[in-house]
Amino acid sequence: MGTWLRLGRTVVSALLAPRLAVPDGTSVLTMRVWPNDLDFNAHMNNGRYLTLMDLGRVDLLLRAGLGRTILAKRWTAVLTGATIRYRRSLKPFQRFRLETSIAGWTEHAVFIEQRFIIASGAQAGEVAASAAVRASLLHPGSPARKVRITELFAALGLAPRSPPLPEIFVQLGAGTASIPPLKEDAI
Repeated sequence: MGTWLRLGRTVVSALLAPRLAVPDGTSVLTMRVWPNDLDFNAHMNNGRYLTLMDLGRVDLLLRAGLGRTILAKRWTAVLTGATIRYRRSLKPFQRFRLETSIAGWTEHAVFIEQRFIIASGAQAGEVAASAAVRASLLHPGSPARKVRITELFAALGLAPRSPPLPEIFVQLGAGTASIPPLKEDAI
């Protein structure tokens, strides 16, 4: 199934689904690995995971009730950092769940945990991949002007405090959650 079809399905489903509690709710999307998701090793391509993670964040935003606010204020959602760990392969036609939840936030960034859970076969219930993501919203016309996360929650009538961020998110926020440079790059 093409990415645009998946996006359309995600948007329609999110608009019809029950509202998601924020910041504690978890978006769950069930999908299947299609032939166009595969790489030369006949498992889901590593880049496809990142593409499908976008759908999880769209579902989370829409089901939280933030879609209209983001459109009305013309905010742009951007990914400002991500780290992903692959643990198990997703095979052709295998079903999986993408779970997306907010881990915490700082003044200008939301930290999101995303997990791919195998939903069929002998490995059902196992984590195929997990990711830590940092995202921000930008004001229109000014990419350097980030929306304060308190303004985002205020649109929902909330003023929650962020839970303590797990270490991977602290590193991601500091820009240190990356692979060490190659020897050639260290010169």
